[in-house]
Amino acid sequence: EQQLVQACEDGDSEELLRLLSGRSSRDSSSQLQGAPVHINVKIPATGQTPLMLAAEGNHATCALLLMQRGAKLEARDERGKTALAYAVARGNTILAVAMVAAACGLSGNSQRRVANFLSRKDATELYALLATLDSVKCGRVAALLFLVSPASALVALLRASVALRDKALLVSRRDPDRASHLTAAARGLETSV
Repeated sequence: EQQLVQACEDGDSEELLRLLSGRSSRDSSSQLQGAPVHINVKIPATGQTPLMLAAEGNHATCALLLMQRGAKLEARDERGKTALAYAVARGNTILAVAMVAAACGLSGNSQRRVANFLSRKDATELYALLATLDSVKCGRVAALLFLVSPASALVALLRASVALRDKALLVSRRDPDRASHLTAAARGLETSV
């Protein structure tokens, strides 16, 4: 598990993939060869999971690989922060889109679901970040999501688009300009699909 944590801190997606597959190149004599890897292990000092470390380090590929393998988005560290909060703090649009999509699912109120993962301040920062999506960023988001998990990339992009449209509806009366930016970002995600 220490190797997993180290790979996430370093942003070593190749090593992480080997570890998730039951192999490691760093220590071929390890007794852990072939042993199951616990991707939701918490670091005792901070309470952070490998997914949080990857998000905090701005290592999108590592975080997406962990999410694909079932890393828990709802896990919180000692300060009450989730991986999504770390992604938002780093301004990582790709991770924010992927995590919002995973958190929101296909139905239900996306605003309420996002609130389960973020403080009010972090949620405000999230939607401000997502409102900056333009066609280039949408293309990058789509490309990385397809690279990591082609089967779920379309669904993730559409889920994120729905979350943005939900937020646009909520703010449309008090801030039409912001609603317009959110709607444009949602359209960009839909176009990239």
